[in-house]
Amino acid sequence: MAIDLNGIKLEKWKNDPNVSVEISKRIESALWQESYFESLIGSGQDRALRTIAMQGIFNAVTPRLKAPLQGDGVRGNADFDTNYDKLEIYSLTMHPNNFANSLKSKTKLEQAMQQVNFIKESVDSLQGWLKQAVDRAIAVTLCNDFTNAVVCDSANGYKDTTKHANIEDSTKTIAADDTLNVQAIKRAIFMAKRGLGYDGKERFPIKPVAISRKTNDGIVTRIYQYIILVDTVGAEQLKSDPEWIELQKIDKRGLDNNLFTGFLGVIDNCPVIDVGTWSALSTGLLHSGVEDSAFKQYLNVLNLNNGKITPPSFYTGNQKTGIGVLMGASSILCAGRPKPDVYIDDKQDAGRKIVVGIDRNISIAKARWISYENPNSPFHNTDFATIGIFYSHKE
Repeated sequence: MAIDLNGIKLEKWKNDPNVSVEISKRIESALWQESYFESLIGSGQDRALRTIAMQGIFNAVTPRLKAPLQGDGVRGNADFDTNYDKLEIYSLTMHPNNFANSLKSKTKLEQAMQQVNFIKESVDSLQGWLKQAVDRAIAVTLCNDFTNAVVCDSANGYKDTTKHANIEDSTKTIAADDTLNVQAIKRAIFMAKRGLGYDGKERFPIKPVAISRKTNDGIVTRIYQYIILVDTVGAEQLKSDPEWIELQKIDKRGLDNNLFTGFLGVIDNCPVIDVGTWSALSTGLLHSGVEDSAFKQYLNVLNLNNGKITPPSFYTGNQKTGIGVLMGASSILCAGRPKPDVYIDDKQDAGRKIVVGIDRNISIAKARWISYENPNSPFHNTDFATIGIFYSHKE
């Protein structure tokens, strides 16, 4: 969808600095409105993709997490100093990444002959490029180095991952018929609520995401549920699952109130969303057909606490593999300035040509908190609110 530039007098950009400012605002608005992640974004800690507003050029930002107290306290006549509790603060240092691109025109004579408004067309194309870059950065950040996961199985819905030493040993056993199914997604939801790892050990429960819902009477209510993201191939597999077909006959919530682009239906009250499949021409969730180089291109390695990079090939054995994600509150943190910078320069080639550029300073990180005092904490360097869902990418 083309960016809406109505009301902006582009021809006055040179004498009116507000023209570039207004263009930047429109780009930022369109950037999220056209994103699959738009309905998940917000500044509150109960949003799946939490935004942190920054002013000016920033080198790094360090959001913090306060862990719940776990001490026993004191009872009766006991003094406080017999059993002090411990306040634990976790941190995550986020370094910015710069997404920038530009276009250079033909001569002004050629532009006039071709009847091209170069500034308008360039702004529209650069906004589309930036949207794709940011969406891809979010996708690779979500899917890098899972610390908890469910692996689909054709016979039982999901595999017994407690038999394996790590997640990748389980995912590499995926066969062609181990497609995405309702039971695997239900397992991921149970693990999130219960606080359970792929290895059967206890984890901290994942907080659900705040979702606004409007009833047929126009009343807006807020509910808290997990978000399930799948790609288009996984979505088609899910639609073929007899249990899914029966579920959607019974539970039609959301069909009359479609809040999400790509909404498929609900499982255990949690919305399932098709966010597309990553390809050379489109954004979406990852699969093992995505080249390692493409994955690394959009991953901000400075935001990785342990430096571990796991493209889809890392999880793949003999069968092409797709990756879905359960998202809870604050799965992804996104720090950046309120809008991109737009540059217009008509002095190129002795004034015969124009350059239009865009520059977006942004940091995208998966929520994984670090404790320098207690590395044995269950929160330390562990995915805070994501669970991977792996399945055969058989089309």
